Amino acid sequence: MTSPFETQDIFADLLRNIIPNNIVEVAFRKARTEYSFSTREEVSNGTVTTITSRSRSVGKTDSVNVLGLIFISALMGMAANRLGPRAQVFVDFFAGATEIVLMVMRWFFWTTPLGVASLIAKAIASVDDVAESFSKLGMFVVVVTVGVLIHQLVVLSLLLFALTRRNPLTFHLSILRPYFIGFAATSTAVALPEMIHCCEVKNNIDPRVTRFAVPFSVTLSANGSAVFIVSAAIFIAQYIDVPLSASDVVVITVLTAVSAMALPSVPSSSLVTLVIILAPSTSRVRSSCCSLWSGT
Repeated sequence: MTSPFETQDIFADLLRNIIPNNIVEVAFRKARTEYSFSTREEVSNGTVTTITSRSRSVGKTDSVNVLGLIFISALMGMAANRLGPRAQVFVDFFAGATEIVLMVMRWFFWTTPLGVASLIAKAIASVDDVAESFSKLGMFVVVVTVGVLIHQLVVLSLLLFALTRRNPLTFHLSILRPYFIGFAATSTAVALPEMIHCCEVKNNIDPRVTRFAVPFSVTLSANGSAVFIVSAAIFIAQYIDVPLSASDVVVITVLTAVSAMALPSVPSSSLVTLVIILAPSTSRVRSSCCSLWSGT
């Protein structure tokens, strides 16, 4: 028996995860609605009818509770700031831990080209007809790429100019290295140390602002992934000839905007969110989504 997520349950889970029950558990588990099914048989006029009933319960799933982690971090940070010198040991510990993590991530950068090349080779080797697969996905790739470029080079550039009166072209050139690292690794978290370096060294931004704003944005701002998820959902529906009304597109867009805030910064995490977004649809859409991506 399948147990698709419903729209109201997705929103309810997001609200439950904002204030977690356990401040340690947020690092590896989060709340999620679980479904249980029971069947019974009824006899009416000699006809046996099987009736299936469903009940909901709040369970746990193995995944990082990003919203709860942000809430706990902000709460602890405000409390530490309020205490002042009495909490300096606490602040120094996390400041040192941050530097250690950034250093380790820089070491991993040296293995990024080999890892990315291996992932690409594995994906291509598993495809039976490369030409046909690439021809089907070509337009989809173009749509996602154009959408991301419009958001990055037009929308964000206009916001930067309107708020700071800075030349957007100069700013984009100063952060080219994080662009390339994030693109190659398909993860914004990998480019986090270079983002901080470019903001502090090349753009002279206060480290107190950078060390809060950049990780916060990496955690919550998954705009590129949101463009991909919406485009992929519509592409899959068209690929298997499932009609989408205007209300369906609106629901997909709203669910993506909310779900993207809890999207982990790891490769292929958008695919998991895409399956959740498509869950209220038919099982045909979900199965086609899984088979399409497993084959390409």
